[in-house]
Amino acid sequence: MYRYCIIVLLTLGIIACGDSPMSPEEAIVGTWVFEETNISAVFAKGMEEYLVSQGVGRDIAKDVVGEVINSGQLEASMSGWIRMSADNTWVDNAGDSGTWRIDGEELVRTQGSLLSFRLMFTLDGDTLTLIYPRVLVADMFRLFTTTTSTEEERLLNALIANLEDISVVYKRRTSGG
Repeated sequence: MYRYCIIVLLTLGIIACGDSPMSPEEAIVGTWVFEETNISAVFAKGMEEYLVSQGVGRDIAKDVVGEVINSGQLEASMSGWIRMSADNTWVDNAGDSGTWRIDGEELVRTQGSLLSFRLMFTLDGDTLTLIYPRVLVADMFRLFTTTTSTEEERLLNALIANLEDISVVYKRRTSGG
């Protein structure tokens, strides 16, 4: 009986000391390939409302927005890959690079000395979802968009007014793929 108890305790100890789950810092390391985003749906809503406010009929506005969305230009601007390295650096297919760190439930990505983005994120196996808060997206649009007319300014404000968070989903690139 004594031997049996020792064997059971040793077995439980080995099981308990087995592989511990990876930390988010370890799990995020790797190359992540773009899978999908909700950016088109988010911007379609603002664009349609803007067109209707300018006197365009709802059906025509939906058709115009549909053509823009179906062109795939918004998704194409976000597609590609990002590599998160164990030394807390990142690089993407466009050649942009910087540093990263995890702060609680946020991924902080820094590019250069001026740009720093705090993104919510989820890691589920081989799926990484980056969530760009609507406030960050609006600030990015204002920062990188030059409006040359009052009409362009109104369109920009309409797109930003009803923004939702933008999610970008990546899949881990496996060594064979």
